[in-house]
Amino acid sequence: MDAQGALNSLLGRLTTVLADEAQLLGGIRGDVEFIKDEMESMNGLLLHLSTARHRDHQVRAWMQQVVALTRDSGGNIELYVHYVGGDRPGGKGFLGYICQIPRLVLTIPIRHRIAMRIRELKARAHDVGERRLRYGVTIPPTQLDYNGPAADDRLAPQPGSPEEDDDLRKRELLDSLPNTIEEGTKEVLMWLLEEEAKDGENWPRAIIIEAGSGPLEPTTTAMMVYNHPSLLSSFHVRAWVDFGGLNKTVNEVCSDILEQLVPTLGEPPEMFSDIWDNLSPLGKVTALLAGTKFIIVLANAQYSEVILSLISGFWQHDCTPGSALIATRDDDKRFNGLDGIFKSLNLYRFYFECLDRRAFAVACRYGRPIIPNILKQCGFDALAAHLFLRHLYASIYWSQEQMNNLERDLDNHVFGGTQTMLRFCFDDLPGHYKSCLLYLTIFPQCQRIGRTSLLRRWVAEGLITDRNTLRSKGNGRPGMTTLGDEAERIFDSLVIRGFLHPEETSATGKIKTFTVPSFVHNFIAGDLSFADTCLPPDLAYRLSINCAIKLHEASCSNNDRPFDGILHLLQSITGSFQWQLLKVLDLEGCRGLKKKHMKNICKILLLKFLSLRDTDVTELPKQIGKLQCLETLDIRQTTVQKLPTRSVMLQMLKHLLAGQKESSINDLNKSSGLHLPRGIQRMKKLQVLSCVEVSNNDNLNDLGHLLELRKLGVILEDEKDGLSLLFQQIEKLHGYLRSLSIQIKQPGGINTPNVEAAATLVTPPILLQSLKISGITSGLPHWIVELDQLEEITLSKTRLGHGAKCILGRLRILRCHKLLQESYAECNINFEAGEFQNLRSLEVVNSGITNMHFHNGTAPKLMVIYWSFTAMDALSGLEHLPKLKKLELSGYCNLDAVRELIERHPNHPDLKHTTPDQPQE
Repeated sequence: MDAQGALNSLLGRLTTVLADEAQLLGGIRGDVEFIKDEMESMNGLLLHLSTARHRDHQVRAWMQQVVALTRDSGGNIELYVHYVGGDRPGGKGFLGYICQIPRLVLTIPIRHRIAMRIRELKARAHDVGERRLRYGVTIPPTQLDYNGPAADDRLAPQPGSPEEDDDLRKRELLDSLPNTIEEGTKEVLMWLLEEEAKDGENWPRAIIIEAGSGPLEPTTTAMMVYNHPSLLSSFHVRAWVDFGGLNKTVNEVCSDILEQLVPTLGEPPEMFSDIWDNLSPLGKVTALLAGTKFIIVLANAQYSEVILSLISGFWQHDCTPGSALIATRDDDKRFNGLDGIFKSLNLYRFYFECLDRRAFAVACRYGRPIIPNILKQCGFDALAAHLFLRHLYASIYWSQEQMNNLERDLDNHVFGGTQTMLRFCFDDLPGHYKSCLLYLTIFPQCQRIGRTSLLRRWVAEGLITDRNTLRSKGNGRPGMTTLGDEAERIFDSLVIRGFLHPEETSATGKIKTFTVPSFVHNFIAGDLSFADTCLPPDLAYRLSINCAIKLHEASCSNNDRPFDGILHLLQSITGSFQWQLLKVLDLEGCRGLKKKHMKNICKILLLKFLSLRDTDVTELPKQIGKLQCLETLDIRQTTVQKLPTRSVMLQMLKHLLAGQKESSINDLNKSSGLHLPRGIQRMKKLQVLSCVEVSNNDNLNDLGHLLELRKLGVILEDEKDGLSLLFQQIEKLHGYLRSLSIQIKQPGGINTPNVEAAATLVTPPILLQSLKISGITSGLPHWIVELDQLEEITLSKTRLGHGAKCILGRLRILRCHKLLQESYAECNINFEAGEFQNLRSLEVVNSGITNMHFHNGTAPKLMVIYWSFTAMDALSGLEHLPKLKKLELSGYCNLDAVRELIERHPNHPDLKHTTPDQPQE
């Protein structure tokens, strides 16, 4: 986090404390108000310093002091409020106050110590303010600033709308810069093959491919044209002459051509047999080529005299229409005397024309004059051009002054092309966007980072405040009502702008994991970062930023025992006050966690994010109820099956994550979820609850009271009325749920619940975007047809028939359809015309499905098909899928027949095939 981001977070919390919890502060209220006033003044200065291009060591030292002061002030004030307020076992009002008296008495010593620390922090704040004046930290000059407001983001298009297709096309343009060789080849081929010869034209088409003023490869482009399959049948003969930097004469060039023509054309024409020996090499070439459509390439030609002589000779002998002469050169000098005769492809100019077309396509709201100038200033710095195009797309508006300043800096090479563009794009970000990006410096370079986990950490660290979400609402973005929503929007913006690179993406387009590109990481980890940590990189990312926790050298991790470092840190909690200020603790993948470590973790009273995912923890201590600030508890891929009774006292908890990976759930009769704790209705702020196993109807009834729940994953026992009761709770949450997973455990001999009788809902969950159903074999809930926001549906052990498939085919914006084991009762699956009009991904993992056919007019946007089978009988109709890009098959099949389908498809989709005993091809 940078200094400004840290201050913004603290100011937001201090404002809330002074407004809503002033009565809890008692005698320290004046100290807190003084700290807040000092921080407001520092924040004003930081707003100016953050735009400075060069920060001297004194400025950086002062900003580091601000970060440390912010950390300690915020943490100690939070601790004081926690000890005075906290949870009130007797509720609010007089009874609650009476019940809290014993606690207030018991915490007098620690509250006194914290109050004294806050008083010391007041003195530190005063000293830091004076130190700024002593060291001469002043407002920097603004003549080099970009002088424009931080750019805002464009609105995302509605799913399934025409605007979404246009947006997808623009994003595909952003994914790659122009490939000059490839696109130049297409341009020349178009000239050669698509343009008809003019009437009376009796000379070869002449084309010059030149590099211009850049490191481009015209000869490589000519070679691609020369060897292109479409030309092999269009031209009778070919010849390639490489000058190799030599000044070859006309005779030498023609001799080289003759050596290639004679083996192909044989003896000279009979009409020239008597005079053949007297002909010049040029005469022999023109004689042999008479009546023949040819293509000749003169690579790396230096002078125009040779070219003019060849053109003149061909003209005199009535060259066959459609023949071609191509010349290339690697410099920016022009051939004299060839204007009007040759068509010229200047690769330098062509490269920037392609860039300009991309820029105008993704950002037509800007005028053309300034964009080509900036792109040319980027030169052949691909990263600079890439960043510029992405920011053109992402930002609603850049002022003309911002554009002019950027063009000037690129022209002056202030930092170099990429660095200048990075600086410009970074400065264009809103303040809290910058803080979220700088936060990523705590992760080791090139490490894959989980998107969802990161977003929750941003919120826990205070990088996103209520003021940010209010700003979003003011911009008219529907649904932007939570800190999590704002975190999603920031993440998407950083990806679009090129600061983050997606690594793993779901079928619906959601990014699962990502990396920070090396050039971005080096940039933000340089003079921009203010992360204050004394820990090695493999430990720093597991803790809060700026936590000031230190690790003794003797306890550092080694290759043989990689978790020694973090385990030693967890043992040292009781000996360090800084541990109490920790807000994030990510222990994912750690081994060796004992009960003593877990009990120590429960002493971190301000902890908001705790991940125990994929650890060897088997149970949680009852002291977990002390973590009253906890917002995220992740115990996925552990053997924890129940929570302590006091866990329901975690009234700030928003995300309770449990369960195993989908691929590891092979037996539905085995427990794979967390048993739903009693009294869960007290966790009023829960937004995500998955994956919980319910065996008690009273617990199931509690779900209907969680009115902020957005994601719910439930495993039901074999009780016949459990499904009906679950649907009643879902109806209460119809205006909140975005994701729903239902899994029925069915021991042999137990009748399946009747879904039609159980699923009668007056108000179905119309906002649902993702639905997973497993184990319901009596059909789909009839209200599925009303889910016009549903983007993804996953089915397993449902044994559906053709009719259910037709119902799903009518869903308006369904993007991803997964048919897993025993999901479909028939062996043939036919996709009919008019069905699945917005489907992008189809995944079939079902040994029972052996035939698949796509009719004309079905799934016009389908891009990816994954089909796993034991043996395939038939696959047909791929030619009816105009957007198909990838086909992946797993199992035994007639691969030759599949390849034939792929070759006939105009897109030539990528084909991958594996069998149980064969590697991927």
